[in-house]
This record gives sequence, C-alpha cells and structure tokens, in this order.
Amino acid sequence: MANPFGGFVHTSPLCSSLSHSPCHNLASNCIRDLFGPTVQTVADCLMMCADNNGYTFAQILSRIRNRCKRVINDIRIGLVKEIGGGFKINGARGPESSGFVVEADPIRAALIVLVQHSIVTP
Repeated sequence: MANPFGGFVHTSPLCSSLSHSPCHNLASNCIRDLFGPTVQTVADCLMMCADNNGYTFAQILSRIRNRCKRVINDIRIGLVKEIGGGFKINGARGPESSGFVVEADPIRAALIVLVQHSIVTP
C-alpha cells in the first residue's frame, strides 16, 4: 500500500509527547503547512509547556535538544577530528526537513515567526 502522504512526515519530533487531541494535531499540522517543520517543532514544544505558564528560551532550547539531538560517541568525534578540513558532525537525530533542530538560531527564528504572526505572545 502506498503512503497516502507521499513520504511527507507530518508530525514533529515533539508531537508524540503532546496529548493525542485532534485539536493539537490540527494546529500542529497547520503550523507546519504554513511555516515549515522547524516552526512546527517549536510550536509543539510551546504547546507541551503551556500548562506550566511557559518557559524561558534556554528551557525551550534544552527541551528541543533533548528530543532532537542524537548521542555521538567519542570514537566518531575522534574520526572526524582526524579527517580535518573543517568537517562537523550533524548532531540532530534526523533531517531539519523533518523538524529535527538542535541549533539555537533556527529555534530563535521560529519563535520570532510565531510572535510576528500573533500565534504566541511574549
């Protein structure tokens, strides 16, 4: 049976932590359709912490990194250092096109997008 979404991953890495409410899923998917997977991941993180009166940027960054960052062992780090040439290991568990972000700048930009479009308020 073919994938009805054509390979499109319609959930963020944090969506499984949300309640399985159709309203949350619809909001998450609409945000992804309009703004992309990084903004969806940040919005899902904000929905997760809505019961706790919000978090600081550092707490949001930490929560997203805990979910999206992969464990990199010392052997792999050593191999990359031996190669040289300015190579850098991708620390995310998946591609950014699926919402896996670990850097602060895209998360900060996604928060700005959510605020500018009045989806969240500071």
